[in-house]
Amino acid sequence: MKEPLKNQTIGFVGLGQMGYPIARTLVQAGFPVRVFDVREERIAPLVALGAIPAACLAEVVEPGGVVISMVPGDTELCQIALNDPGIVRQLGPGGLHLSLSTISPDVVLSLTKYYATQGVALVAATVSGRPEAAATRQLSVYVSGNAAAKDHARPILETIGSTLYDLGPAVESAVVMKLAANYLILAALVAMGSAATFVERHGLERELFLRAMRESVLFQGSAVYAGYGRMIGALDYSDENFSTALGLKDASLIVHEAERLGLKLPVAQQAYDALLAAQAAGHGKQSWAVLAEYAEKILEDHPQRNQ
Repeated sequence: MKEPLKNQTIGFVGLGQMGYPIARTLVQAGFPVRVFDVREERIAPLVALGAIPAACLAEVVEPGGVVISMVPGDTELCQIALNDPGIVRQLGPGGLHLSLSTISPDVVLSLTKYYATQGVALVAATVSGRPEAAATRQLSVYVSGNAAAKDHARPILETIGSTLYDLGPAVESAVVMKLAANYLILAALVAMGSAATFVERHGLERELFLRAMRESVLFQGSAVYAGYGRMIGALDYSDENFSTALGLKDASLIVHEAERLGLKLPVAQQAYDALLAAQAAGHGKQSWAVLAEYAEKILEDHPQRNQ
């Protein structure tokens, strides 16, 4: 019988825009949490709330325990998982790694197979929602992997999110669900940018158009059209909660996976090209919504992509 999670210290690696509010939620909910991030300044505020600081990755993991990670992508996850000392070796038999990152389906599947040879369970638990949703426990959580491991992690997942979707035993399913969700957001950003250009060329103001849309019965209540619609309407992309660099990473994963499956997703390709152009123009740290300003230019420069 596994020890109840409220009685064991949980490791948490990665205290960025999403990791920090999720870790804070767990601390405030009474879970013993030991935290680590490569940027030490992110640790102190959580320690003030009752978290336990870890000076290095090895300190955050307890043998046979539970560790949660929220890192940017494939490279970072493989580094913390497999490097020496890495999560899998530190956890050892009976351990559980809960990965919240948006990564490649191939990577999570490969890691899971290796973890199994070491007696460690890897559960994918991707999340949809902005940092403010994470801070108020309003995330949608997609979870997949070993049934017993998911059951053990359920108190954590039910604490950090408002809605939990169990996608079954195929560990890559949660990652696929998150990539598909982000594809919908990318499509909305492209559509808002294109529609704004359309009305502007007819002499209407983009801000008025996008405000009317987000207040209409069609889109009212949509966090995507409300938040990103304001940015696109005002041409203000200074919000760094989800950057162009991170958006480019996700768009790349979507395009690559679509190619592997033999699918054509022209909007995903358009979004990827727009993000690539935005990053090249120096917008890497700004909101990924800036792709709306480049999506139409991509088609103008490469008209064959609109066929």
